[in-house]
Amino acid sequence: MVLRYLLSRILNNPEVIEKLSESYPIRRAAQITAYALQRGKVAASEALDSEASKRLQQFRQDFTQEVKEGFKKIEEESKTKNMPEGAADTVQTDAEKSTEEKKPKCKACCACPETKRARDACIIENGEENCTELIEAHKKCMREMGFNI
Repeated sequence: MVLRYLLSRILNNPEVIEKLSESYPIRRAAQITAYALQRGKVAASEALDSEASKRLQQFRQDFTQEVKEGFKKIEEESKTKNMPEGAADTVQTDAEKSTEEKKPKCKACCACPETKRARDACIIENGEENCTELIEAHKKCMREMGFNI
């Protein structure tokens, strides 16, 4: 209690605070603190810049892919217009196959949450061998979403 009283008297004295602030250890601690804060700001801005460039690059790749697919689709449609009726049917089935083989739009972990939840709960409660219907239902859903299972 006495020590607390002495420290509060010393630290509340403006003359003591001024002398401490002029001392080398306190100035050096302030410099190091300012340097660390500045480095943190620079690192944060660099991280944001790199994240933005990654997003921009991903956008460019997605855009390029969609444009290529659009041109392929237009090219296939123009081929069907110039072909006889029987040949057009085969081209349309090829186009349908290419859309089925298309990459899924979401990750496997996010696809078919309803069937996944039911399947997992059944496996935990009853074991894998007793849940074949739910497992097959989930596999069917995943295939419909575009995954190759």
